[in-house]
Amino acid sequence: MKGLFAATMAGVAFSLFAAPAMAQTNKWKHAVLEPKSDAGIILMAARRGFFKKLGLDVEIVELKNEMLAQRAAVAGELDSFEGSPPFAAAASGSTLKAIGCYWTVLPYHIFARDTVKTIADMKGKTIATSASGSAPDLVARAVLDFHHVPVASVTFANVGSDADRYRAVIQGVVDATVVSGEYTPNLARDKLHSIASAREAMPEYDRLCITANDNSLTKKRADAVRFLAGEMNGFAHALSHRDETIALTKEITGQKPD
Repeated sequence: MKGLFAATMAGVAFSLFAAPAMAQTNKWKHAVLEPKSDAGIILMAARRGFFKKLGLDVEIVELKNEMLAQRAAVAGELDSFEGSPPFAAAASGSTLKAIGCYWTVLPYHIFARDTVKTIADMKGKTIATSASGSAPDLVARAVLDFHHVPVASVTFANVGSDADRYRAVIQGVVDATVVSGEYTPNLARDKLHSIASAREAMPEYDRLCITANDNSLTKKRADAVRFLAGEMNGFAHALSHRDETIALTKEITGQKPD
């Protein structure tokens, strides 16, 4: 991961630094998904002062799903956000641009109740995903297609964040859900099991990319450079300081030591 991250982000940073200097505001508004067990990595730059060291004031906005972030960025309400590659926005002709992808493997699984033994049993059942076009929604459709289960035979329910979707399947509101593999240690306790993983169906799909609106890249290029450099420094620090990253995750999410 570290090598892929460095190569991808360094190439983008070079192109930004090599461009002509533009006006700067020293402010940047960036959206992330609702923090969970990867919070220490994603928010290291913001929480440990890596942006401030570069003279940039970054406002972090937490959203339930990446489609909300895409719409906000297209409307100019955000300078950037992170989530899946912005395919849906690109297809609609927006000017959003992915400026770096740092999480290169999808961690999602489809977890189900005991009444669903295999992915083939999802016919006629309900699966909790997120907004149409979001990563959980795309994963569910790709996995079903990969296993030759007609997508039309399954009912999709938009149930928000990972935590919301996991609660929904535990409570029996839905039969299965798409969530991160971080919930695996809880499966036995919650009487759930994995019936499929995203990496089977989508082995080369990036999990997290940083996407910016073109207006911000053009008019605030100096700030864009600072932002991307701060992110690179934060990610590098997180990857090389495991205990600190775990501690920051607990601080942000309020998770217990176990």
